[in-house]
Amino acid sequence: MDDPVITFRRGLPGFQTYRRWRLFEEAPPFYVLEAAEAPAVALPVANPYAFYPDYAFALPDDVKDRLGPWEAPEDAVVLAVVTVRSPKEASTINLRAPIVVNVRTRLGEQVVLEDVPYSTRMPLFPKRPEPAEGRG
Repeated sequence: MDDPVITFRRGLPGFQTYRRWRLFEEAPPFYVLEAAEAPAVALPVANPYAFYPDYAFALPDDVKDRLGPWEAPEDAVVLAVVTVRSPKEASTINLRAPIVVNVRTRLGEQVVLEDVPYSTRMPLFPKRPEPAEGRG
């Protein structure tokens, strides 16, 4: 996104007083979402697909209407809030409430999803199945 200012008309949960946020690339797939009015207020976010390639959800129509108009799927950027812990393997990502941004309108909203298999504390580094040993 060229212009990093994103407007959250409803604010973000826990940060409703801040409506304008800037998105800064940290080290892909990680970014920082910073309140424009209070730069000390910042959230680590990430591209959830970098950790969960099969992550999928249906965006409710009312959210689409608030963020639209949409011309193509590429108009949407999905981010997820990260909770950094020590050790880093204990860090989590909130897949239950993704942040969706329409890059055309520069409007964003954090959406709390219903009836999805994701939680607010999914492991940031999910355990991958061990490769099967070669049979000889």
